[in-house]
Amino acid sequence: MNFDGGELKQLTAPGTTTGPDLRSLQHPAFSPDGSTIVFTRAHTIWVMASDETGQRQLLTDGYFNSEPVFSPDGAEIVFTSNRGGKDRSEIYMMDVDGDQVRSLTDDAMGHPSFAPDGTILFTRFTRDLATATGKAWVWVMNSDGSNPRSLTDPNRTAQHPSWGRGTDS
Repeated sequence: MNFDGGELKQLTAPGTTTGPDLRSLQHPAFSPDGSTIVFTRAHTIWVMASDETGQRQLLTDGYFNSEPVFSPDGAEIVFTSNRGGKDRSEIYMMDVDGDQVRSLTDDAMGHPSFAPDGTILFTRFTRDLATATGKAWVWVMNSDGSNPRSLTDPNRTAQHPSWGRGTDS
């Protein structure tokens, strides 16, 4: 749709696959040039052209994969997954063709987003099992996972970071 909500267009057809998880598409994100959309379907990562053609799975395995986002140059995709074997989401990176999956974090993390300079913003989570309470705060790291650092106060809840484009004026 347009920014004003006009010209709404459905890109995927409902019921084209069976099962409730396979019909549910989540976390769509455009490539930097706007030609491709990456999204999650039934815990797998898919891509398609922004004109709704060429839907194909990029990453399908036994893990819960979610929240895919293209890197600023469009060559890689950052996403969350529970593939670390610790029953929590961590942040991973893969090539845009779904190859060379690599871990960027080794702790409970989610909601990755790229800054224009290629650094990755994300939410870090902690959970106190004894009190059933948790914390969430915003962090940033280099695109290779190095130099992670907090941007917000860990005593205040902050999550789902994104980097605004700003203005050119």
